[in-house]
Amino acid sequence: MRIAEIPVGLEPVAVASRTNGEAWVVNNLSDDVSIVDLALMHTTATLRVGDEPSDVVFAGASSKAYVSVSQEDAVKVYDPANLATAPVVIPIPGRMPRALAKNPGG
Repeated sequence: MRIAEIPVGLEPVAVASRTNGEAWVVNNLSDDVSIVDLALMHTTATLRVGDEPSDVVFAGASSKAYVSVSQEDAVKVYDPANLATAPVVIPIPGRMPRALAKNPGG
């Protein structure tokens, strides 16, 4: 049952909840991630992440955001508590990484 439509970027391909009140939507064509406040049903921020992002997961003790950027053969790591900080870039020794996963330990 649909309860709302929230405008995000172009060609959304993945969504992940960071908290019960916040979701991150990966937009492949617009090369960004929309951060959505689920209580307000509104996009509160947009991160320009690079060419063709494909997925996002939250992992680690401080729940960093890991975004795969397929055309850059990289994963970019963002601090949700400080979105103004430049991401850490992790090169991937493969072509066009898409899906991400985390182990049971986070």
